[in-house]
Amino acid sequence: MKQDLTTRQQQILDVAVKIEHVTGKPCTFYRIAQKLKISPVGVRHHAEALKRKGWLEKATSPLIRRHREG
Repeated sequence: MKQDLTTRQQQILDVAVKIEHVTGKPCTFYRIAQKLKISPVGVRHHAEALKRKGWLEKATSPLIRRHREG
């Protein structure tokens, strides 16, 4: 079951989805950090929380792969 997201987690997910949609590739922590003006380590911590909550399928490398339903 997917849990509610914090504001920052939602921002990170939105940026990751947008970049993946435009480029066709998973997004890096660094690229998200640049867009949101936060550290890549901060992005990694939020990505790990997103994975635990069921919103991401991968958050252990610098690439974020969003969870695809269906």
